[in-house]
Amino acid sequence: MTKADIMIVEDEFIIQNELKATLKELGYQVTVTASGAEEAIEKAGEHNPDIILMDIQIKGKMDGIEAAAVIKKNFNTPIVFITAFVDDEKIERAKLNMPYGYLVKPVMARDLRITLEMALYASTVEAKRKQTIEALRESEKRFREVINQAADSIFIHNFQGEFLDANKKACESLGYTHQELLKMNVMDIEIGSQNLESLQSIWNGITQGHHVSMEGLQKRKDNTTFQVEVRLGLLSVKGEKQIVAIARDATERKKAEEERERLIKELQEAFDSIKTLKGLLPICANCKKIRDDGGYWNQIESFIESHSDALFSHGICPDCYKKLYPDVYEKMKKAGKV
Repeated sequence: MTKADIMIVEDEFIIQNELKATLKELGYQVTVTASGAEEAIEKAGEHNPDIILMDIQIKGKMDGIEAAAVIKKNFNTPIVFITAFVDDEKIERAKLNMPYGYLVKPVMARDLRITLEMALYASTVEAKRKQTIEALRESEKRFREVINQAADSIFIHNFQGEFLDANKKACESLGYTHQELLKMNVMDIEIGSQNLESLQSIWNGITQGHHVSMEGLQKRKDNTTFQVEVRLGLLSVKGEKQIVAIARDATERKKAEEERERLIKELQEAFDSIKTLKGLLPICANCKKIRDDGGYWNQIESFIESHSDALFSHGICPDCYKKLYPDVYEKMKKAGKV
């Protein structure tokens, strides 16, 4: 790998120049050098090299291993150690900084090239891995925020019924903390439903991309209960099948349905009784009054109007006209009006 920016930390001028010359021949760029630990830390922050060749035995209050630890912590720059001394104590200390290589003086061009290429490749892969992990963390964070904004309770559990995750609404609905729920089982909140075996048979019948809907009763931490509508789906995580359950509080809907049924029933009863004449009507044979349910006698017109939509307009039929007003009737008859 060429054109990478290299920083050399070496307090021996001759070795520093030899390294610079070798790196130039290999196609690398030496952008900055340092001879002490404090200087190396400062320049690493200023120039941000692609990789640092760090001599372990350098001048200053800190050696190269200590300087590498600060640089790794502050800038996460890949480091390859160089030393003239090979001993177990230094190797163990160097390993704590997760170096990308370890070269022994005198440094051969072939060893330097191979070590740098491997170190740069490994650091590139590591950087991409960290970016991927960070992107996954951000994605998980956004997903968690979206899930926690959901109006329905969302649970994830395994086929033993053990909760693996739950959103904010689930915790609020049941009155448990997230940590408390993760120590619980589905059967701890399900009331009056099937036993675990029968629930497992339902879960086993769910296939990928399909869901099962059911109704149930859940118990809160304070032992109060509420009705829920539950939608079950299948989730696969690292080859392990899990169940995602979306539960919606059905209390208000059930109340609304019951109220609706009650109103419909009352309305139907009202329609059946209001403005309807049916059954046997007690009527006076002489005056034709009708007796109501309270035992009172009513004029037939009043009774019918109060029990139907009929209205009356009064007149006299020809027979009654003749009986009541015979003279007038004869005149009208001769005139052809009756």
